[in-house]
Amino acid sequence: AAQRVTFAQHLPRRALLEAIQSGGIPVAELLPVFGVSTRTYMRLRAEPDKLLDAEQSGRVWQFAALLAKAEDVFGSSERAVDWLLRPAMALENRRPIELLTTPVGVHLVDDVIERMRYGVYQ
Repeated sequence: AAQRVTFAQHLPRRALLEAIQSGGIPVAELLPVFGVSTRTYMRLRAEPDKLLDAEQSGRVWQFAALLAKAEDVFGSSERAVDWLLRPAMALENRRPIELLTTPVGVHLVDDVIERMRYGVYQ
């Protein structure tokens, strides 16, 4: 029987590895977003079929959803990634990627993306 992945389940490590490698964001910028040290990242790469813990799985889901929303608002993956890596006036000149390490920061970045969707921020 095929296994369905839901939010309650742990994702395979491969999901985190693919999120890190696919977006064009430097690995060193993304590891803190997922709460992973360089040493842990190396262990994850060694056994990609093992499962992530609940927090890491949640962070992968959250990042994927936020990135998809940003891509929709900015019209391309490249423009979304560029925005994540540059200081944003709406975030007091902080880089959005740096705020994605905490739940409050994720909420702030998500809020700015939503405001841009409706033309509140440029």
